[in-house]
Amino acid sequence: MTKLREVLASFVAAGRRSGSRPSSARRGSRAASQPSAGADRTADIRECARSNGYAVSHQGRVATNIVEAFNMARCPHRLPPAEARRRG
Repeated sequence: MTKLREVLASFVAAGRRSGSRPSSARRGSRAASQPSAGADRTADIRECARSNGYAVSHQGRVATNIVEAFNMARCPHRLPPAEARRRG
């Protein structure tokens, strides 16, 4: 057992620690205190989708088809209504 430890000692010394928690140096101090810039855009997408008849939750991931429709339109007045999208 001692011989194995001696052989592996150089690998252990050169290795990095692993774990589920990030180190304090990698943690962003503003991550929890400020919403991301994308949060405002997501709110705009949700508001636009609701005004055009799409069913959108108040939190969580926004469906890809809704994001794509918003990106194509870039204007709430040009977003296709949900009924037209379902028809096809």
